[in-house]
Amino acid sequence: MKRVAALAFVFAASSAAAYTPVSGFWWNPNESGTGIAIEIEDKTLFMAAYVFDAQGRSTWFTSSGNLTTSSVNGATYYNVYNGTLHGFANGQVIGGPYFFPQILTGAGGPVQIVFNPNDESKATLTWGGRTLPIEKLDYYIAWGADRETERMIGEWSVVVDAYARGGDYAFYPYYGDVLIFDQIDRSTNPDLYEGCRADTSLIGRCTNNALAYHDAAGYYDAARNEHVAIVTDAVASGSSPALYWAYYLNVNTSDFEGVVEWYFGNDNSSPGNGPYYPVRGYRSGSRSFVLNNGAGPAVADEADAKRAFEPRSLAKQIMAQNGGKMPQGLSAEEVQARYGIDVHAHRAKLQELQASLGK
Repeated sequence: MKRVAALAFVFAASSAAAYTPVSGFWWNPNESGTGIAIEIEDKTLFMAAYVFDAQGRSTWFTSSGNLTTSSVNGATYYNVYNGTLHGFANGQVIGGPYFFPQILTGAGGPVQIVFNPNDESKATLTWGGRTLPIEKLDYYIAWGADRETERMIGEWSVVVDAYARGGDYAFYPYYGDVLIFDQIDRSTNPDLYEGCRADTSLIGRCTNNALAYHDAAGYYDAARNEHVAIVTDAVASGSSPALYWAYYLNVNTSDFEGVVEWYFGNDNSSPGNGPYYPVRGYRSGSRSFVLNNGAGPAVADEADAKRAFEPRSLAKQIMAQNGGKMPQGLSAEEVQARYGIDVHAHRAKLQELQASLGK
């Protein structure tokens, strides 16, 4: 009981944000030719910088240690790194016999990285007396102006939090979804990425069944730097209207976060009325994986892929477990404050997107 009480006190005293800067190669796009490899595990950072010395010879430095916290708008983030750059010399030649290199302790001087709490892929770097912006190297840059649409091609595993406001939801609050986007429609403006909710997490493709009952489409809003996607949760049947999930997302290379909205397709005021539920997603299948029909170690048995599945609805499942209603969720104002997403700004475009599904 004492441990529970202590933990409750810690959580009440500090509002910690779910935040981890992105690991990978970082650079300053305005100063290409050098860069930093950054790896972050929990709150420990390791970096290796490939740069040049005063004589123009390529060299590299490393630094490692723990991230420290800063407070932004009442939330605490592990987003600051202060360390020392250590150099190396007289090391092993490629293909030659191994011997340990000479370590030049502190040769690169102090280094500081402050990661942007609003964007895990951007930061400011201070070293050698200069402060400059850096960002995660985006390999989708090769796709040019359409890279934000192209980056969505692949399989995404999603966790939906059926947000319980004041304990209004009695059942287990977390639900999963698997979204596949496998083609781009360039006949629209903006371009659309299209796909489905997968039949299972093993198939890695959009079967005819998935396209018939759970097709999906999305677009990138360049003005707001946001992705919006819609998924058919249940097709219309008799007097029952269709159901939809609308995703409003901030997307990185391999993950996203934002909110999802559930609504009936016969309500002219929807989407845009909420409620909204927190959602996080992670790339679980690559572009090549879905474009090659799930080729790879996670591919499902062919008979499994062809089996006819019973049409399902995530919204109906949640309501069945919660007395026939959906949890209250977040309001549009709370979504704006937490994620910076103006859900109402996408209403008209989402209605167009909804009309395109099932065709």
